[in-house]
Amino acid sequence: MKQHPINHSRRKWLKQTSLFCAGAMILPVTAKEHKHSKTTVTDGFSTEPFLQNVTANSITITWICNTNSYSWVEYGSSATLMGAKGIAKSGGLALANRKINKVTLKSLFPGKQYFFRIVSKPILKLAAYDKIYGAEKYSETYSFVMPDMDNSTVTALFLNDLKSNSESLKKLISLNSGQNYDFVCLNGNMINNAESESQLINDIISPCCTAFATHIPLFYNRGNLETRGPWARNFYDYFETATHEAYFSLRWGPVFFIFLDSGEDKDDSDSSYAELSYFDEYREQQSRWLEEQLQSDTAKDASFRIVIMNYPTHHADTCHGVEHCNQLFTPLMNRYHVNVLIAGYSGNSHIYTPDDNHKYSIAIGGNADEGNRTIIQMTANKDKISLKIIGENGELKSSYDADVDALENIKSGTNDIYVSGDKICVNTTSTDAIQVFSANGILLRTITPDSNITYISGLEKQTIYIVKAGKSTKKILL
Repeated sequence: MKQHPINHSRRKWLKQTSLFCAGAMILPVTAKEHKHSKTTVTDGFSTEPFLQNVTANSITITWICNTNSYSWVEYGSSATLMGAKGIAKSGGLALANRKINKVTLKSLFPGKQYFFRIVSKPILKLAAYDKIYGAEKYSETYSFVMPDMDNSTVTALFLNDLKSNSESLKKLISLNSGQNYDFVCLNGNMINNAESESQLINDIISPCCTAFATHIPLFYNRGNLETRGPWARNFYDYFETATHEAYFSLRWGPVFFIFLDSGEDKDDSDSSYAELSYFDEYREQQSRWLEEQLQSDTAKDASFRIVIMNYPTHHADTCHGVEHCNQLFTPLMNRYHVNVLIAGYSGNSHIYTPDDNHKYSIAIGGNADEGNRTIIQMTANKDKISLKIIGENGELKSSYDADVDALENIKSGTNDIYVSGDKICVNTTSTDAIQVFSANGILLRTITPDSNITYISGLEKQTIYIVKAGKSTKKILL
């Protein structure tokens, strides 16, 4: 639920004498009165603060000033008690004299509400022994509840391929008003090439702050359009990840999430890149990292493993980038039992169930075309995962539900019974009848084998069946 900013016309900030949080750099706030109004570009701030890079006990607050400044975050357990001061530091120095500010608050407590405001003061002069500051600028007071990443459930929203359509971004998020969700992921091609800072602010950051990002964490997973344009190399100055790379992983409740950067769609040698692209090498680097992640105990212990990247490995028009992702990632995702790939790019607006090519479901969001803009809703607990693709007018375009038992059978069951498209396929040389049962054991069909491969069609999709063929029995999700 959205935590609204708290307005203050005047407030006396008294000197704090006690520490609020051991993990933050905590300094007293001297007794002083400040006038501050709603955060606007005329206040010294180009954006409101937005939350990102959340971990079990930390979160990063990011904002942009309209001039180089020295900045910090004041925060605490109530709007009248914000005595903790978070400062970005590196190598013994405060990270000052910059417009982009990313301050990580540490040692936070899951489930606890925190109140905060951002403070920046312009740097007029920064000489060795002579520093001159302008007047301090204060934002409104905001609040967020620190996520509990050990919770038994997780709910997330995924948007993709809106290509700078900020109004659709806000409209799609608004479809979830009144519902609780833990984070939002922008899964690539959310801008139409990376042209400037003002484009990122106007098309992404400000709409996200208006919709959710001042109180709900944001993850931005790059697509191929974010790799193009003069501002492409500045992209991750604004968006923080745990690895400081475009790819990273995250365990949240029952789900192990892996975010991959699918890169450009054309070959690196394409003349349009003018010798500046090395995405084949970057994807190969990610594939080695992906295998390490999927072999980890954290991944194995999760009820579900979900990969997020802009390109789908299947069900998309052929291009070099999609083919390379398929070649590198599909064998690993099949081998280490990834359950779902959440993707975009192709604009299919459909969820494809596992088949003999990919043993994981693939949820593909829509694109920027009228009538095909979508949001993907994901909810998981330790027993079940649910996905829905919702259109801009609230219509359900595709859905998928699976429980752990069904996915375990997909993962470890025999290879002679599998799904291909809308059919169940059975490979057998036995003349014994093939039996199809409902999930609760009711016999639905008895089929005489047809040659070496028997195709069973006409079954209801998004349904679990038990198939017996000879000595093999498998629970399978169609």
